[in-house]
Amino acid sequence: MRSDIHKLFDSGLIAINEDYQIQISSKLKNSEYNKFDGKIISLPNRKDHFPLKQALKYHMQSFRGEKNELRKHY
Repeated sequence: MRSDIHKLFDSGLIAINEDYQIQISSKLKNSEYNKFDGKIISLPNRKDHFPLKQALKYHMQSFRGEKNELRKHY
């Protein structure tokens, strides 16, 4: 992942849903990053190297500002 996108992901401005689709915060809608909104990420050839759906779900809940009961499991 590009370092700038990784920083946006860590900052909660970009998320990846459980279908591996990128979602962009409304704060980035008028930026160069809007072009990534709705795109599917490139995945490794091996399914056992795919991002964990539970981790993506956890991050997506933070991205949406939802209370997260999964926190106690990490």
